[in-house]
Amino acid sequence: MTLGSASGGGSAFYAGPIAGGAELSTWQGRTSLVLLNQGASDVVSLLGPTPEYGAGCGGRATASGDAPFGGNAGWGIDLVGSASSQAALMLGVGGAGSLALGPPVAASGCTVLVALAPAPVVFGLVNVTAGRARQPVPIPPGLAPAAVFFQWVELDPATTVPVKLSAGAGVLVGLR
Repeated sequence: MTLGSASGGGSAFYAGPIAGGAELSTWQGRTSLVLLNQGASDVVSLLGPTPEYGAGCGGRATASGDAPFGGNAGWGIDLVGSASSQAALMLGVGGAGSLALGPPVAASGCTVLVALAPAPVVFGLVNVTAGRARQPVPIPPGLAPAAVFFQWVELDPATTVPVKLSAGAGVLVGLR
């Protein structure tokens, strides 16, 4: 398909060949829409929910800041619904994990859901305010498509059970 130039108020739009495609893709049991746009530059976008997996014993992990693509400096991971005062983010590329924890270290039913090999990246503590926290995770340009898994470790040392864990979540980082 070729779009001709259009003008309105002196503005011109991109004129030239544009190709693209779309497909539905299922990953971690959730369906997303994958879009490809080839024009002045190639863009691959993954549109869909942040796939959660496993049962958490704390808040929920979500992503924000547009789609996860190489070069997105504004992307980040959010914690919502937390009752803790501080939290740290674990980010892994080794896949999903399953290591059960429990009292006295963690609340009952807590499971580490990020693979521990290779070792995940653990970010520094952030304050949880009104049940929410955000960890900026800028994605470097040119990063090859990769599955990234994450989970929040929620800390509240003043309680009898100092550690809670969010459910696990993951995204497919695409190209742009």
